[in-house]
Amino acid sequence: MAKKFMYICIGIMALAVTFHIGAEYGKASIVDHTMSGVVAAAKGGGSSYGLLLDSGEVWYYNILTDTWTQDASVPVTLSEIKFWHSAWFVTYSDEIWQRSDGVYSRIGAPPTGPTPTQPTTWGKIKAEWGE
Repeated sequence: MAKKFMYICIGIMALAVTFHIGAEYGKASIVDHTMSGVVAAAKGGGSSYGLLLDSGEVWYYNILTDTWTQDASVPVTLSEIKFWHSAWFVTYSDEIWQRSDGVYSRIGAPPTGPTPTQPTTWGKIKAEWGE
């Protein structure tokens, strides 16, 4: 019984750690196509914040120097963008674009597809791992 309780506690701890890692590093912003003006915002590298405007312009605010600078506009129409981050964005066709030295480059779509699995039963799992 204590062993099962320990496994449950480890599972809960693993979920908590996973949540905190995801909450810390998930920095993309969903683009709100119903708004005008600023449609997405994201923390950039270091001490800057990025804004994506409804015109497709990208602006960065540096909190150390208290200055705004305009960067390269996105090379696709705004209605095609699903997620935006200050260094990359994803389109509705799942293509990823990355910004480097002020220029956006298309790096393609991730190799996604169905995950191969094998059907199983609780009896097989118990037989393999014990009770």
